[in-house]
Amino acid sequence: MASIANALVSPPPPVMSVPALAGLPVLGNLLDFRRDRLALQDRAVKLAPLTRVSLIHIPLYVSADADLAHRVLVEDAASYQKSAGLLYLMPLLGEGLLTSEGATHKRHRKLLAPAFAPKRLAAYGDTMVAETTEQMSRWKAGTEIDLSREMMELTLAIAGKTMFNADVRSDAAAVAGGLELAMQAMVANLTS
Repeated sequence: MASIANALVSPPPPVMSVPALAGLPVLGNLLDFRRDRLALQDRAVKLAPLTRVSLIHIPLYVSADADLAHRVLVEDAASYQKSAGLLYLMPLLGEGLLTSEGATHKRHRKLLAPAFAPKRLAAYGDTMVAETTEQMSRWKAGTEIDLSREMMELTLAIAGKTMFNADVRSDAAAVAGGLELAMQAMVANLTS
C-alpha cells in the first residue's frame, strides 16, 4: 500500500531526479490532499515508483515499492532522518517506533519484530475475520454508517485481540473518538 514517505524520512533523493505530480502554483497538491488523499496517492504511485507531491512548500515523497521502502527504512536507515513534522505526533504517540530514531528506534524494531513475523501475521487472519464479521453484524441494511469510525473501531478491536488477547470492543468507540479528534487536529495543524 502506498505511504506518504515525507513523514517518515528525510533527506529525499535530489528533488529534480524524482518525478513530480502536477499541481497548482504555490499550493502544489494541497487541495487534492485535503479533498481525497487516497486518490492523490493512487495518482502518485501510478506516475513512478517514487513520486514527489508538494503541499505548498512541503515536499512529500510517495511510494508503493516494497523494495524501496525496505532500502530506506532498513538497509540505509542510518542515512535518513525523520521529518521534524513527526514532532507533532509525539504528544499523542510518545517516543515509539514511528517517532523514535537511532538506537531507540532499532530497539523498538527488535522488540516488535516477533509480532510481525510471517507466521504470526498469517495466524492473525482468523482473528481479523472474526472481528470483522462481528463488526458487520451490527450494521443494519439500509442505514448509513460512519465508515471511518467503524474502521477505526475494527482496527482497535483487532489490535487488542491480536496483540494482547483482550476484548477491547467496549472501549473501542471511546478510544476511536479520541483518536479521530487528535488526528483531525494534527492534520489541520499540518495543513493550515
